[in-house]
Amino acid sequence: MKRFIFTLLFVSSMTACTGVNDLSREDYRRGILLIEPVAATKIVVLPMRAPRANRDYVRAAETILIRSLTEMRGQNGQLQIVPPDESRDVPEALFGGATADRAVFESDMEALMARFGTPFFLQTELAQVEMVEGATQVRIHGRLWDVEAGDILWEASGESRGYVFLFFPTVPAGFERIAEAASRGLIRKMPTFRAEDSDRIP
Repeated sequence: MKRFIFTLLFVSSMTACTGVNDLSREDYRRGILLIEPVAATKIVVLPMRAPRANRDYVRAAETILIRSLTEMRGQNGQLQIVPPDESRDVPEALFGGATADRAVFESDMEALMARFGTPFFLQTELAQVEMVEGATQVRIHGRLWDVEAGDILWEASGESRGYVFLFFPTVPAGFERIAEAASRGLIRKMPTFRAEDSDRIP
């Protein structure tokens, strides 16, 4: 039922004006992080996770995130992107702090670097999909890992809330539109994104 409602709202949003608020924020950045060395490399995007309530939307959100990342960062060789379809067999526990043995953890991370040719892994979670105060709200949480250091470089939340303006009253915007806005908000906060490009990205 919840999915049907969002589908109906998406159809409505295609024939009306949409008001979208960007609520994205950066939560953490390692102090010694330099933007340019990261910007010139490639990144492995891990499969998007989601709590049980949001799992019906996770594959659509993952597709939207990859499309947005490719459009914003992957053009002109800015950033090589390894999509989730190539990393689905990577154990989720490696990035969840579940490995107690440090030697095993380091060995696993070295194997990942050798396999993908990069230490940078983007972990995402579809943390929120709901209607809030009459609007559709989507939040995607992201972490950028440096597996060579075994540490998190950066964390942020891409978050967006949107209404469709028909006549009166307003109604919640469709999921796809708001998920795209949340994805782009997250990507804008990434340290791999160059500030000088920000004004040309919708």
